Amino acid sequence: MKRRGLFVTFEGIEGSGKSTQLRLLAAWLRKHDISCVVTREPGGTRAGDAIRTIFLGPSGHGLDPWAELFLVEAARAQHLEEVVRPALAAGRVVLCDRFTDSTLAYQGSGRGLPQPVIRRLHRLPALRPAPYVRHSKVEGAHSDAAPAILVFVPAYRGLPAFLQHCIHLRDN
Repeated sequence: MKRRGLFVTFEGIEGSGKSTQLRLLAAWLRKHDISCVVTREPGGTRAGDAIRTIFLGPSGHGLDPWAELFLVEAARAQHLEEVVRPALAAGRVVLCDRFTDSTLAYQGSGRGLPQPVIRRLHRLPALRPAPYVRHSKVEGAHSDAAPAILVFVPAYRGLPAFLQHCIHLRDN
């Protein structure tokens, strides 16, 4: 049986250390011969990077919140199609700097768009897989979604369990 990949997203405020932790985990995985892909949102593809430039650059100032949301989601659809789904299908670990939680925070809470609408968008086939959380009911989670890890404990306690899971993926 072919193993499924693992989709891990890093979320948090600016300067919280997401990118640093992602790089450290990628280095650890590679050191232990576990194939991984490091990517980010918005971006991660040619089209996504072009959208990121519009969205985060000077031409993005004054964008309507809905236009901003649809740009982010367009970049995500391309990212999932070109990078995430193929890597997961190949059984790789995908480490992604930001994903749907950032959209809920920035476009939902930050720009005042209704979060239930954003969550419904994330259930569209083009915007899946949404991380599947084993011990928590997640709206819109599907059996074909990639497994992910949600840690509610301090990282120094959760990280060893995650690393053991990665070794299990490599060895099976």
